[in-house]
Amino acid sequence: MKKLWSDKSKMDENDIDVLWKMIQFNDGMNRASQISQYLKERDQFKDRWIDALQQSEIPIHFVWGEDDPIAVLVMTKSLHKLVPKSTL
Repeated sequence: MKKLWSDKSKMDENDIDVLWKMIQFNDGMNRASQISQYLKERDQFKDRWIDALQQSEIPIHFVWGEDDPIAVLVMTKSLHKLVPKSTL
């Protein structure tokens, strides 16, 4: 779990225990694979989502964590190029 935080020193053992209990709550470990389907869907439906963003009449603002180890900053910049009306 500490690998997910940009500042590993801000997560103590108690935090790890609490997160682990939250993950296990309500059969969470057995649901993780279902939740992670978003990775497959993100690729599968990319064109549909990009098109919807490009056609949107409401303002689009992308916000990304610079130290996010999973969805890296370059993803935001790529989305911004694909949706020129957006802001960062």
